[in-house]
This record gives sequence, C-alpha cells and structure tokens, in this order.
Amino acid sequence: MIYPSYEKYFTDRVKIISPKIAVRAYKRIPFEDGTFVNNNLDFYIKVTNNRTGHDPALIMAFVICRQLWKNLNTNKADYKWMVRHAESHLEALRQGCKESKNVISTTI
Repeated sequence: MIYPSYEKYFTDRVKIISPKIAVRAYKRIPFEDGTFVNNNLDFYIKVTNNRTGHDPALIMAFVICRQLWKNLNTNKADYKWMVRHAESHLEALRQGCKESKNVISTTI
C-alpha cells in the first residue's frame, strides 16, 4: 500500500482546519538578517492566512527535507513517523486558530 506524501497529508489537514490558510513551499531559505540561501536539499514551508485584499499574514514557517515533503510513503512505519512529525505542526496551528477564535468572540 502507498501512503500519501507529507505535502498531501499536511495540506489536506490544513484545509480541514481552515480553508483560508495556504501552504507554500519555497526553494530559497531566508535568514533573519534578510539574506537567502538556495538549498537543493530542503524546502522552506510557509503557512499563511489568505486575507482578501491584504498581504498574506505568516502563521508559521519551517524547513523540511525535500524528499520527505514530496515522496510518497511506501511502508506503514514511515507513514506513522511522518504523521507524528506533521501533527506537531498541525497541533500548533489548531491551537492558534482556536485562540484567535476565542479572542474574536470575546471582543465582539
């Protein structure tokens, strides 16, 4: 059995959390001083809020190995490891969405 890639799993779960959130993969990794490095081994993943009429607001960013991001998982052990890794990022995203909804509901 072939299991989905990290990219497919992560983007599908993000769409369940909120359809207004976008996931993009970049080849260039930025540093805090404003410089970039082209890395042939990793992707820089940005999770943003697609607000209409505004620049997308960065929610989270992380670096991940290109092979892990793109390749399908061919065995169950690899898939379980990938799910555990993805769920750490997804849980932080879920928590942030829950907190932002609480802030909005208390200010109205």
